[in-house]
Amino acid sequence: MRKLIILLVVLLGFAVVADFGAAAYANHATQAAVKNTANLGPDPSVRIHGFPFLTQAVLGEFSDIEIHASHVGSGNFGDLDVEANLRGVHVSFGDLVSRNLSRIPVDRVDTRVRFPASRPLALLDVVALLPFGLTPTDIGFDDGQILVTGVASDLVLDLDSLKE
Repeated sequence: MRKLIILLVVLLGFAVVADFGAAAYANHATQAAVKNTANLGPDPSVRIHGFPFLTQAVLGEFSDIEIHASHVGSGNFGDLDVEANLRGVHVSFGDLVSRNLSRIPVDRVDTRVRFPASRPLALLDVVALLPFGLTPTDIGFDDGQILVTGVASDLVLDLDSLKE
């Protein structure tokens, strides 16, 4: 009985390590795919939240993916800092591994975009600031920058449309 318990603990440990390893690989692969597909600056970061990761990957449904991109070039707005939370992301494990992430179905997107307050006229075209038909929900100031938040539900993110 003692050997069985030890074996189960060891197997559980391997499962946890495998889950974290797969999550780290998926974060890296998604980050590389987003960097190569979308115009999101020199080094966007991607974090896939949720445990166990492997269950989400096998089901092809991720509860929360967080994307941060700094110094995203934009003609009208200057350099932007973009944060987005994608909730209910539907990507098959095969597409994730092969980095085929050009079109991503998402249940909800919450986004925050910051740009220098020295460009206030950009607010005249704030709808163009948020891609994919996101609706601006708030405009404010944060630490000397203009902060625009937006939200959208039930959409397909076409990352190819973000290419320059």
